[in-house]
Amino acid sequence: MADTKVIFKKNLLIVENSDLIRAARTPASKQLLQISPLCVATEINLAGVATNAGLEIKLIKAARDKADAIQKDLLKQLKQLVDDLTVLRKQDEQGNDKAGDSAEKRVKTVDNNIDQTLVDFGYEVRGALKKFVIEEARKIVKELDEWDSQLRKYRKELESADKEALKSLGKLKKDAEQNEKKAIQKVLDELRKLSKLVAQRSAIVTKMLGEYKKWGTSGGKKDAWGKPLERDISTVKSMKDLPAQGLDKATSEMVRVAKKL
Repeated sequence: MADTKVIFKKNLLIVENSDLIRAARTPASKQLLQISPLCVATEINLAGVATNAGLEIKLIKAARDKADAIQKDLLKQLKQLVDDLTVLRKQDEQGNDKAGDSAEKRVKTVDNNIDQTLVDFGYEVRGALKKFVIEEARKIVKELDEWDSQLRKYRKELESADKEALKSLGKLKKDAEQNEKKAIQKVLDELRKLSKLVAQRSAIVTKMLGEYKKWGTSGGKKDAWGKPLERDISTVKSMKDLPAQGLDKATSEMVRVAKKL
């Protein structure tokens, strides 16, 4: 239906067709009817409608689709009329007295429909554009609603994620505090053990020195096995220092670790 022209001119949407039923004038129809050109045109003022290139294309398509639908309906009626008149002519030739009246009624019905189309063409096109604009507006409203709904969904998801994150952070902090307390407690326990070991070793060495001195006083600086006491006493003295040095080093290391926690 390429006969219909639809253009934008300033704020006017112009729809026109120089002959809406040109395609109906076939060789068969010319033998039965005289079909005059049907020129239609309408101008629709869109001054109050905010348009852009994309919307103008859609409006042009909506107007052309409506004009094509009107044209298609008329051509269908005219084709059916030609088919009916062909049958009625044969019936008339065969002596059917009512065939002529029936043919006249059919022609009048289609002729009235064509006249009414001429009157209603502009109204029909405007109605189609109005329907299109309303549908577009509803689509926009629906899209906005969907967008708003999606935003609310994202907002809830973010709030939920924030709560979950805060919960996780709180748990991590609590675990870290508990682990820190456990680590410090462990260090303190180890320090207590080391302190006990130092005290035990010191007590043992002191006891050994005391025994050696006792034996040295009674045995002429020799032990019961006849070994020189002075060398043994010096050995015991060095033993008293070495364990303490090792333990002090371990204690310092544990304190250093504790400070890092």
